[in-house]
Amino acid sequence: MSVTSAQVAPKVRLVNKPQALNQSSVSQSVPEIARQVTVRVIGNPGVSSGVLIARRGNTYTVLTCQHCLSYNYDSASASQFQVLTADGLTHSAQSLPADEFGSVDLGLVQFTSSRRYQVVEIAESQSLSVGDPVYVAGFPKWHGTNPNRVEDTSDWGWDAYRLTTGEVGMLLNRPLERGYGLGYTNDIETGMSGGPVLDRYGRLVGINGRSKYPLNGMDAFVFEDGSRPSVAWFRDMEALSWAIPISRFEQVQGRGSANSDVSPRSPVPTRREMETPGW
Repeated sequence: MSVTSAQVAPKVRLVNKPQALNQSSVSQSVPEIARQVTVRVIGNPGVSSGVLIARRGNTYTVLTCQHCLSYNYDSASASQFQVLTADGLTHSAQSLPADEFGSVDLGLVQFTSSRRYQVVEIAESQSLSVGDPVYVAGFPKWHGTNPNRVEDTSDWGWDAYRLTTGEVGMLLNRPLERGYGLGYTNDIETGMSGGPVLDRYGRLVGINGRSKYPLNGMDAFVFEDGSRPSVAWFRDMEALSWAIPISRFEQVQGRGSANSDVSPRSPVPTRREMETPGW
């Protein structure tokens, strides 16, 4: 599959929060949604996570973190990856140019398949409030079988998949460096970066990328304007995992209107072209 610098991220219409749904029944379906839309991104040698955000014909687009795509050490194959989908199949994939994302820690990967895979619904993260439940899915790289032994899950396939539950702990009006602004109580492990953060309706509200208590301490919590939080604020922040709100992805895309399926500058699929909502 050839990729040119003209390729840009798909535009996906934001969906409004449903009002007539029974929240308990919807929450019970979130684990299945998460399992269908989450993928593992396999590089050389890095492994990480991602989420299916669009399909056009037989081409699927995966949204992940750019830092996850920087682990390919072989320059000859730096843009080449494998994507593991929910049916256990792996697909040859290629990363797309990330220039339009600038310093925001987002990246895209595409693969082709004649199989039909579920595509996540996208929601506005501004609809979230502190205390709302969120779900984070991904593939931890390490698994502790006992206190004295840790196994590498890189070749575990789908058995490495994990879904965590928690709640929104902090929503920043002033984002951190690389676009991080959604904090939550879910426990996250290495390898889950790039995975989806879903709301109670199973809609994408963020891309997971930072775990609790980073080794570099307060240096991990520098705002985009270069300022830093107070020590007390930092203590609250370091106790949370962090994601890039999906609104940052939409901003980077330069979406013209919340009612538009497609940006005029990109010939990408509308929701109808992706057949049914969520697919």
